[in-house]
Amino acid sequence: MFCSHCGKEIMDEAEICVGCGCRVSNKKFDMGSLGIAGFICSCTALLLSLFFASVGLITLIFLIVLPDAIAGLVLSIIGAIKSKKNNHIIFSYIGIILFAILFCLLILCL
Repeated sequence: MFCSHCGKEIMDEAEICVGCGCRVSNKKFDMGSLGIAGFICSCTALLLSLFFASVGLITLIFLIVLPDAIAGLVLSIIGAIKSKKNNHIIFSYIGIILFAILFCLLILCL
């Protein structure tokens, strides 16, 4: 890794550059957080589909819920593949399972 201030090569674990003394940010975004976002999208899609189905607004399921469910599936898959933490992977898998449940409910509504 290289210092973003002076360009000197430093160790990957370094927090301060030995060349210039500046603080080095080496924190990276954990892609597993996308799995949690996918889980939340899948949960809201499932709850909204149950609500719209109980009220009789089937067209809103396809206009509002389906895009939300697809976004939840994509985020959950990315989170499951890229996650480095086990608790994030669990949320990713649950998001994928919720999408499968929602997909089955949508087929039953047709």
